[in-house]
Amino acid sequence: HMSNTSPCSLFPLLNNPDRTPLEILKEVDRGLQEPEVGKQCEAIIFLTKTIEKFPLPIVVNTAVLKLAALFKNSPQIVRHAILEAFGSPSLSSHLSMVSNLEQALGQIVMVYQSNDPLARAVCLLTLGKLASVAHDRVDIHHMLLKSLQAQNPFEQNASIAASISYSSLSSEFCSSLLDNLIQLLQGPQAHNNTIDTKKKFIPMFS
Repeated sequence: HMSNTSPCSLFPLLNNPDRTPLEILKEVDRGLQEPEVGKQCEAIIFLTKTIEKFPLPIVVNTAVLKLAALFKNSPQIVRHAILEAFGSPSLSSHLSMVSNLEQALGQIVMVYQSNDPLARAVCLLTLGKLASVAHDRVDIHHMLLKSLQAQNPFEQNASIAASISYSSLSSEFCSSLLDNLIQLLQGPQAHNNTIDTKKKFIPMFS
């Protein structure tokens, strides 16, 4: 029997010995589907706490799939909350447990097709948090390299941050990245980049 638990009372669930992890996840799901953004964000935070208490493959996999599905169709504030969740130690340290990784990445990657550079930026930052399990994805490599040349500074900065994560894990991406950076700094299009833009690329060589 599921009680009518409101999202604001989700946290006491973790201290209730009668609740199984799957029962708790069902309650979280209700919170994630709330029309109010604040309640959705609270449910996202609670999801990371649930993983902290129950670091089981089924919990981690379910949580990541729920977050990825929500990421695809949410406003920016909710996407930022999901970005923070993927970067939290409780979730990031258990990403190797995700068995439906391709499905989750597919949902997140779809946001990159947006016409909004801020949506693309948060998509790239989120993929950066997933580098430990997604560093071999060639489609993500292409997205990162493309956005290095973005006109929007938020999108470009997000690409730089995520590229640093991927280049430390993938020699293939590192090689492509170096080729692209040389073109951006010395190639025919180099004059399009200001000194400040070129300075932003420097940490990528360290």
